[in-house]
Amino acid sequence: MRYFIFECKKSIFNRKFLITLGIVLLAITLLFVRNVSFQDYAREQVMKEHSSLVKIHRDKDYDLQIYLSENDGDKNAIVQKERNEEILQKLLIWTSGYTQKKEWQEVLRFENEYLISLDAQIEADEVTPISLEEKNKMILFNEELLKREIPPEFEDYSIARPNFLKQVVDFYMMYGFLILVLILISDLLSTEYENRTILFQFTQPIKRANIIFSKFASAFMIYLITLFLILLTSYSLPTLFGEKGDFNYPVFIEKSGELISIALSEYILYAMITNLFLALLMISLYLLLSVLTKHSLLTLFSLAAISIFGALLSNLFQTKLIASINPFRFLLRMDFITLQTNQTWHDGIIASVLLSIITLLIASRLIRKSKVG
Repeated sequence: MRYFIFECKKSIFNRKFLITLGIVLLAITLLFVRNVSFQDYAREQVMKEHSSLVKIHRDKDYDLQIYLSENDGDKNAIVQKERNEEILQKLLIWTSGYTQKKEWQEVLRFENEYLISLDAQIEADEVTPISLEEKNKMILFNEELLKREIPPEFEDYSIARPNFLKQVVDFYMMYGFLILVLILISDLLSTEYENRTILFQFTQPIKRANIIFSKFASAFMIYLITLFLILLTSYSLPTLFGEKGDFNYPVFIEKSGELISIALSEYILYAMITNLFLALLMISLYLLLSVLTKHSLLTLFSLAAISIFGALLSNLFQTKLIASINPFRFLLRMDFITLQTNQTWHDGIIASVLLSIITLLIASRLIRKSKVG
């Protein structure tokens, strides 16, 4: 226990850890400030999308008008023009509802009416500004918002508490996790071999295996503290300076070939559970590689290479079997949650636990025979 406490104190007051944590929390703060500053920009982007749709339908109407002036009485063209004019009217109603800042429920209903009206063009094999798949997703999403009585949020610029938290979690899982873990554990064991400070620990009245287990526990504790502060900052900023939002906000996933919705709270929970098990694995694997290589850069490079290779393997082979035995499928991606047709979000957790235990036991056995050259 004393050795564990010693390792925790050493990690917490490590200058590299404090600087890294400060940079991460500052980055989250700047992201929130960006979202607040870009609220008007986000609205402008929505209006540009509306204007683009209006232009497409008006251009089509103009082309059909020119065609009919040269081919008077073409029934097919007349039907197309009437159909396009009806769709354009629904689009203008939706656009005016948004610009006039009517109730969000009414705006979503206007949007769905426009999207449903596109079916006529799709059935007639006409070119539409929105694909059938995208149209269906938009309708389902809007219907889910109406059912849950939750207003829509800007996906990339939200200042609502749950949506901003999801944005941070996505960014962290996709890009920040691997870098952060490598930085946090870089001085855990391999540098002690290089600096020969491990010799002092070998002379202490503690079992060598306890060195591995204590370092593993302290590293995971430090990671938990770091992750907690990341989530706390992401939660607190919109709470104090943004909007409350709703953790029941829908997130769509593909399961068994169908789109189903889950609450945003479930999405974040799945991400955090898999993240913790992946962190356990990477810490234990780092300790094993440290005992084997006794070299900091080689250990970190090997760990990064193994992790990235495992992540790429999941991209190449998206089968139930590979997902079940590959714990690195949670790394550098979030589609293990959103795409669950051939696999479930938790596939790979058991493999992660077993591999963590095996690597820890091997590392604890090897350190007993370890020598410092």
